[in-house]
Amino acid sequence: ADPDAVFLPDRLVRRVLPYKGEPVYFPNCNLWPQSPPAGPKLYGALEVYSVPAVRLYAEHHDRCESLQWHGWGEDSYMQWCMITLGARGVADFGLVGDHRCISAPCSDGTRVAFHDFKDLPAYRACFETAISR
Repeated sequence: ADPDAVFLPDRLVRRVLPYKGEPVYFPNCNLWPQSPPAGPKLYGALEVYSVPAVRLYAEHHDRCESLQWHGWGEDSYMQWCMITLGARGVADFGLVGDHRCISAPCSDGTRVAFHDFKDLPAYRACFETAISR
């Protein structure tokens, strides 16, 4: 998770457990479905990969490094990489509350992360609200 994201890992476990053992990643934004790669996007505030997907990357990252990645953000690079390596994207638009994609208040007990909080008082307020549920 980005350092300015309030991340609640206990909430993530429940969402990813059904995919245990599968090489998957979790696109979490659907604002630009026509932009390449077509479909949901892996949005960088929270990037979620299964252990088998990370192993795929560790073993075959050279295939990703041969992509025309210069100028991409790490989220675009990793999404293209996962596609190249055959990992499956499991869209989950409820992972992150972020005003740049899908907003959600910190009181939303279904979100795994909230983004972005640039100062400590705002971050702390969101965290306290999120865990008080």
